[in-house]
Amino acid sequence: MPSPLFPDTNPKPVMGFLYSVSRTSLGEYWPLYVGPNSIGRSPECGIRLEEASVSENHAVLVIRKMQNNGENAGIFVYLQDTGSMYGTMLNGVTLDFNPKECRSGDIISVGENYELYFLLVDPDSVGLKQKPGFRSTAPDAAEAGQPPLTGLFTQSPKGTMPGTVSSSPFEDGSKKTVFISPKR
Repeated sequence: MPSPLFPDTNPKPVMGFLYSVSRTSLGEYWPLYVGPNSIGRSPECGIRLEEASVSENHAVLVIRKMQNNGENAGIFVYLQDTGSMYGTMLNGVTLDFNPKECRSGDIISVGENYELYFLLVDPDSVGLKQKPGFRSTAPDAAEAGQPPLTGLFTQSPKGTMPGTVSSSPFEDGSKKTVFISPKR
């Protein structure tokens, strides 16, 4: 089954990541897309956290890319607990069931044992754009008519659900790793 990290199976742009060392010190990460990003234990969740204190459908992180008269007006993100048993916190403050605004660098606690670092990426605000002259050298990507994904994106490891990346990028020496640090 193709991974939704590829444009032909998930056409929404990647707008950020959740990163955690709660399960393993090697780290794990999940891409975040424009629109709702469900968090929970259910196989249907985009951010699947297989831990006993995480509810099937625990929370939702919604990313909206707002337009104003055709111009980018910014990205708005909110987090909402969806009736979980063990709760959700944003920067150490327990959420009720109303949405709370999130910002890049926030810590989201899910259940009793997961802490997730939220990283928002706004390509427009930093001047990143698709390059029309880009020439792929990856034969399989060129045949499929799509650019290859490199860096943080790799195929899902064995035993993980498509659409989730729940292993460390450091476990497989063939994977490339991108280190992202806060802007100074």
